Amino acid sequence: MNPSRVKSGREFVPRAAEDRWPIDQFIPYPRNALAHSGGRSSFLTYNIHPMTAPRHQCLICDSYPAAHLSQLATLIIENLQANHRCCYLDSPTMVAGIRGHLAFAGLDVIREIDNGNLVLRSDQGHLVDGRFDTGRMLGLLSDAWSQAFSDGYSGLWAKGDMAWEFAGHWDLAKLLEYELAVERFFEGHPMLFGICQYNIDILPAQAVRHGLQTHRGVYLSDMRARTNPYYVSAESLPHEMRVTSSRPLEEMLVDLQESSD
Repeated sequence: MNPSRVKSGREFVPRAAEDRWPIDQFIPYPRNALAHSGGRSSFLTYNIHPMTAPRHQCLICDSYPAAHLSQLATLIIENLQANHRCCYLDSPTMVAGIRGHLAFAGLDVIREIDNGNLVLRSDQGHLVDGRFDTGRMLGLLSDAWSQAFSDGYSGLWAKGDMAWEFAGHWDLAKLLEYELAVERFFEGHPMLFGICQYNIDILPAQAVRHGLQTHRGVYLSDMRARTNPYYVSAESLPHEMRVTSSRPLEEMLVDLQESSD
């Protein structure tokens, strides 16, 4: 651990903090029962703060993902306050965007990066011969998790964009393999928090469907996440994917939003 590292994020107070609820006051509460087609059972869904929601979350956005940057900046700041190292991985444009939103919120971005609290990366060193490699990506995630605790952090928060991670080479089998492996990794590594971003205007619809079915949580905003009613365990995934395959993806996404309002 670097003794000169200053956990400045713990002392940072975002703008309009008086309008926000303390993190420890976000208690899951039932919103409504959501009935599913295809013979799936109904059960309660919840709106909860992203830091207390299921730790492996998906964010499904449209062709303008920059609309989420302000909310993600707030969430990053809250994780810094909780002594979590934060890693934001995306295209150069999106990395520049999140840097700007963090600075606008009052965060000393350069200091947080220099102290190791914040990692902003747009390089694609995780690719092997220009293509996504599940083993390499999981190895990098494992190393980052171990290094965070070795450096004295209480947890690791990471956000990645799947279109950027796969660099335009859509391999649905590999995507499903990766997300299932990441879910298992989360189960065995406490204090790891992650958001996988899926752009419905870039990724194939089936890729977005895979993403929706392999995350226990759905990120909605800096103040709201929810348990995912479409999450399917690895053991039942082949059957459940066949059950829901006929349901339009757009309908599933509308249900997610409407049941959270």
